[in-house]
Order: sequence, then structure tokens, then C-alpha cells
Amino acid sequence: MNASISQTTSQNMTVLKHIKEHGSITSMDAIKQYNITRLAARICDLRSAGHQIFAYPEKNAQGSYHARYMFKKEDSHE
Repeated sequence: MNASISQTTSQNMTVLKHIKEHGSITSMDAIKQYNITRLAARICDLRSAGHQIFAYPEKNAQGSYHARYMFKKEDSHE
């Protein structure tokens, strides 16, 4: 396995672990905490591997939107 494939696999596992432990991840989370600059590519890899990860739009303080990636939200009947 070459270094590029190994690094990509490691990043995929890091992203997956973060979502499992914290419930979601944004590009800013990935950059600041793990130096992962291509989160959308990692999400695409994880989806291709069968993980059901969805992007939910989230408005930031400046009024623009970014994606928050998480597992599908379950319908809540509370």
C-alpha cells in the first residue's frame, strides 16, 4: 500500500470515528482538529464504502451556509 492510499484510509477512519463520537463533523472541524482539508472527498469515500452520511445545511455567523455531515437524523416523536 502506498503512502497516499494509507493516508486517505487513515483520514477516512478519523472522520468516521469523529462522527461516531461527536455526532457530526464540519469542514472547519476537520481542518482545525485533524488537518484534513478535503472533507467532502473523505465523505464521498465513506459513502462509497456503504456509510449513510448526510449533509445538513447550517448557517454560520456571517450568514453563509456550510455542510454539517452526520448519520441520518432519526424521526423524533418527542
